[in-house]
Amino acid sequence: MKNLVKSRNIVSSDREITLNGLGVSKGIAIGCAHIHIKSKPYIPEYKISDFDIKVEIKRLEDAIITAKKQILALKEQVNKTPADALIEVSYLLDVHKAILHESRLIRGVKERISHERINAEFALKKEIQQIRKDFFDSKNLIFSNSCDEVIEVGKRLIRNLTDTPEDQIEAPHDTNKIIIGDQISPSEAAILNKKHIAGFATESGGPEGHTAILARSLGLPAILGVKNLLKNIDNGTKLILDGNLGHIIVNPSADIINKYKKLQKELIKAKKKLSWLYKVPSLTKDNVRITLQANIEVPKEISTAIKNGAEGIGLLRSEFCYVNNKQLPTENDHFEQIKNIVEAMKGRPVTVRTLDCGSDKIFSFNERKQHESHNPALGLRAIRLCLKNEELLKNQFSGILRCSVLGTIRILIPMITKTEEIIRVREIYNETIHKLKIKKIPISNPPPPLGIMIETPSAALISSSLAKHCDFMSIGTNDLTMYTLAIDRSDEQVAYLYNCLHPSVLKLIRMTVKNCHIAKIPVSICGEIAADPKYTAILIGLGIRDFSMRTSSIINVKNSIRYIDTHSANQLANNILSQDSEEQILKTIKAYNQNINIPELY
Repeated sequence: MKNLVKSRNIVSSDREITLNGLGVSKGIAIGCAHIHIKSKPYIPEYKISDFDIKVEIKRLEDAIITAKKQILALKEQVNKTPADALIEVSYLLDVHKAILHESRLIRGVKERISHERINAEFALKKEIQQIRKDFFDSKNLIFSNSCDEVIEVGKRLIRNLTDTPEDQIEAPHDTNKIIIGDQISPSEAAILNKKHIAGFATESGGPEGHTAILARSLGLPAILGVKNLLKNIDNGTKLILDGNLGHIIVNPSADIINKYKKLQKELIKAKKKLSWLYKVPSLTKDNVRITLQANIEVPKEISTAIKNGAEGIGLLRSEFCYVNNKQLPTENDHFEQIKNIVEAMKGRPVTVRTLDCGSDKIFSFNERKQHESHNPALGLRAIRLCLKNEELLKNQFSGILRCSVLGTIRILIPMITKTEEIIRVREIYNETIHKLKIKKIPISNPPPPLGIMIETPSAALISSSLAKHCDFMSIGTNDLTMYTLAIDRSDEQVAYLYNCLHPSVLKLIRMTVKNCHIAKIPVSICGEIAADPKYTAILIGLGIRDFSMRTSSIINVKNSIRYIDTHSANQLANNILSQDSEEQILKTIKAYNQNINIPELY
């Protein structure tokens, strides 16, 4: 294993150039460049008469109808993708569909056509420019995901109005192609054919944006945010894409290619050797039990989770109950959907998170309000949305409670930021339990535990108070890091600042864990940090004994756990919490992992 680590230190020769970016999806791709550059349609700009206003608005409405059909067709196409990739794209396509329905963009374009007397294409161009300016002039510059989706929809409408063919990545005829472009949209990434595509790299994008998440879901090595990428690579250029280190080696020598091919084989061989771990308990070196559960997006992921050794579902994202629904799901809809999952888990615990809609997830019932917010991540989302429309929460509670007699269930509430919220949620929960009992509908006794997610600094700071009103906590490190550092994970301009090892984030995790231990309630962790074996030791040292992660990471995290003893992990955590530098924290963790010989398989 030591040789495997050393083989990563590959030095380029003078005949090559190495480009650096953000390695957002690990793995190694060796192949030839396949350039993907999006076309820019010609946008005519002219004045129209009063008589032509209705004509231009009709042209716009026809373009909207066409766009809706295109989105439906795209949904059919992405249905063939892996489950965890499918749900991510489904969310985004629902966002696009919502934007087409009298959003600010559509209203603004119609107003420009009527008041400025300009053609539809020109009105779209001006409205997109204004929306972009409003987002970047805002005090909260970082929440640009929604702006990106609005712009993407606007460009689709312009293509329809100008009869410009839709941009699609042409499928290469041969294998081992590495897609190179200025950007690749999530919907484009989702339909990449792994038989031909070895990986991809772009000039824009961040490590936690939708495209990056999809790359990891698809198992494709990917590097985003590479400066001057297109200036240094031509169609057919030989490349090595190292998603682990974020390096692209252009025109690699035969020697470098051979070294990377050998490394690929070593990684595959090393992972195969771990297959025996799937069915054994997860124990540290000093025999402390660590629970490893799966984050699940859609029901079809369950079989993979069980196969990969998941001991339960630590986070079932209930948004799949809402995707593609024209109407809000009823109590019975929730019961039927969740029942299938609980039964499939055959007694393994299932933690159901209630609806987390509103930040980067938009459904038809809240589309208008959502698009009037410049900063959706700070707006009406998750439990805020459900408490504003309590019927949403009651239907979810009723459906989940009815499933509780079929297996082990917990209910998890997202985005709690103050005690009043969880107190009101508890009241609604108890009312729902009472109504079901009156109707003589069976539920478990006692009812499922009610927990909360710690995703904001405010929640972490008052976790001792929140612990009085909930039965367990789950620390959502992705949002916790984003809100603590005020960093948009998908914005390549600031993505390098996003770091879950920031001292403030680690201290908030420690504070939450400590308060849960004092209150004697369980605490777990989910998010990207839980799925990265490099960070397993520090999380164990911070007191975490229950992890939830994407299913593909379970085996590597379990392997790391075998090398760790809790006493040294505690010392590591205490050492790190006394440090101020992110760079020093990373070095300390790396040194610890090397000292206990954790193999670098990731």
